[in-house]
Amino acid sequence: MPGSRALRRDGLVVHRSGLEPDPADLANHNGLRVSSVPQMLIEQARHESLAELDRLITEAVRKRLLDLAVTEAALGRHARRPGVANLKHALRDYRPRRDRKSDLERAFDRLLAGTDIPEPQRNVIIDGWEIDCYWPVARLAVELDGRPYHVAVRDLERDRIKDAKLLRKGIRTMRVTDMRFRLDPEGVLADIRALPT
Repeated sequence: MPGSRALRRDGLVVHRSGLEPDPADLANHNGLRVSSVPQMLIEQARHESLAELDRLITEAVRKRLLDLAVTEAALGRHARRPGVANLKHALRDYRPRRDRKSDLERAFDRLLAGTDIPEPQRNVIIDGWEIDCYWPVARLAVELDGRPYHVAVRDLERDRIKDAKLLRKGIRTMRVTDMRFRLDPEGVLADIRALPT
């Protein structure tokens, strides 16, 4: 709310600004102006830990409320606000990269380097489906399921359809999640070695 007087309302967190807020920083809920999701994250970033920011971002992604383009624009408008650097750090896996690779894809590339496992083809398109890593001789696909892109139910269902379509073509799919990679990278290598490549 624009203005300088600090009114209190039970059950509400009232934010005051000396200037009229940018319309993009606001949302409407039952006729009440409230902070947009990116603006809420920016407001919380000043006080919250990285773990709490991560939880808030994950909830927003699960509920399909995090629009990356809108969030990037908000980060640009509020670049000097306290906590924005922490928020950018918490958003690192969600923000676009020049080479379109996720942290998990980069880590997987490093894990394979120097092993006896042959180099896979990367980002191959088969029947309209993009495969992260593919060994054509073994007809083996490895999908790297980084959290930002595989948390919504619709995404999980799409993955299952993709796996079924590839299986019909004789291509086995092995999925590696962020957590599995962090906890058991050697096990990931052992699983790939167990399937002839």
